Amino acid sequence: DPRCRVIVLEGRHPVFCRGMDLAGVTSGSGGDPADGVRLFARCLGALRGSHRIVVSVVDGEALGGGVGLAAAADLCVATARSIFALPELVLGLLPAVVLPVLRERMLPQKVRALCLTPAVPADAAREWGLVDRWVEDPARLERAVRAVIKHCLRCSPDAVAGLKDLRGPSGGPSLDEALEDGADRTAGILRDPAALEAIRAFLDGEPLPWFDRYRPQEVS
Repeated sequence: DPRCRVIVLEGRHPVFCRGMDLAGVTSGSGGDPADGVRLFARCLGALRGSHRIVVSVVDGEALGGGVGLAAAADLCVATARSIFALPELVLGLLPAVVLPVLRERMLPQKVRALCLTPAVPADAAREWGLVDRWVEDPARLERAVRAVIKHCLRCSPDAVAGLKDLRGPSGGPSLDEALEDGADRTAGILRDPAALEAIRAFLDGEPLPWFDRYRPQEVS
């Protein structure tokens, strides 16, 4: 719609988006999971490439692919009760599809830390570059989002399109190429029977094959 100037991605507390349907992946009820992964990669690419301003509004859990949706937006607004987490490594997966959009926002070490941390609260996510505006009081979220949109609507649509077309110098692959590569890597993992068994074990509350409980050494 040519009248559309701003796209808002919003969940409903306590969830923004929990990412991939793991139960559907293991049961096969959702078809070939590789198809869904590639569609999601194209979704992130479309959000980043859109000439509209994209705003993500996070008020709750953003997990896995949900972190990718938050990061792909031009502006991410989050409340103090929000958390961001990439649980893929625990499941034997890789957050390969969301990494390209995270790398546009965050320093490489902070991306690794996000992958290796159980959950990051919104204030830390703001310091790391994932969140652009932090709303301490969730009751003020709607007012904060309206203020963001009001300013966005003051911007020239042509100027916004020009801004989003600008790319910094880079010797690496384009964003679309990086997203496609991430989708291929994730699809390959999801075809591995051992990986699917590990996800089933996680959903059933069983220990994963690589899980080793930390036991402090006794002092003699």
